[in-house]
Amino acid sequence: MSSDDAATVKPVYIPWKTFAAYVGGLKGTTLPHTLDSSVKPRAMSGGVWRQLLSALQFLGLVTTAKEVTAQFEALVGSYGDERAWADLLNKHVLPAYDPIVGDLPIDKATQGQLSEKFRSAGVDNQVLKKCMRFYVHLLATAGIKYSPHFSMRQESPTVPRKTAKKTKQEKPDATKKNSGDHGDPPPDATPKDMLDLPLPWKEFPGCFIRVSQKITPEQIPLFDTMANVVKQLAADNGSK
Repeated sequence: MSSDDAATVKPVYIPWKTFAAYVGGLKGTTLPHTLDSSVKPRAMSGGVWRQLLSALQFLGLVTTAKEVTAQFEALVGSYGDERAWADLLNKHVLPAYDPIVGDLPIDKATQGQLSEKFRSAGVDNQVLKKCMRFYVHLLATAGIKYSPHFSMRQESPTVPRKTAKKTKQEKPDATKKNSGDHGDPPPDATPKDMLDLPLPWKEFPGCFIRVSQKITPEQIPLFDTMANVVKQLAADNGSK
């Protein structure tokens, strides 16, 4: 993308997980020559699709004509290989931010300094926050050391809080199974260092997601890929 083209495209403001999930979903498929509307994922809204295309153009992964670049093809091929994925993000994606961050010392700059750089690129308010979140996620996933003053708290996964114990104990109901009637996992069944997140689906009791309490940001893309598969399955079921 030329400098004139780049000036007309805003920095990426979609969530990092949307970008990573889309790239991961292309792994193992024939990468289209052009990302036109005919290859839009069925589970993705038109608005998100347009934001994604804008993001890919800014990052230099597709041209202004929406044609896929060799860099994008290489990035898709590296998905799932943590080291190769980080290396190609560093090589093909991070350079798109050079005109914005310039000579800013990424390892010790303040949040205010980074904000000012993105404001100079023409973004502000909520879009500014989203642009900065994506950029910091990109730094983290690419293995780049960045300033501890760059906050990612708004992107942190939410862990359910433990509820206070009931003062009044209910009498056990012999008709209920040990797994509970509201999607709770079986008691004492959670392995050490794992976390069970119940899914409160009345029509599907007993469902829950089990993740490691030691999960790291670098492992999130693999989890996003699984979520993308579930979304596609839900979309297929909805079209029947």
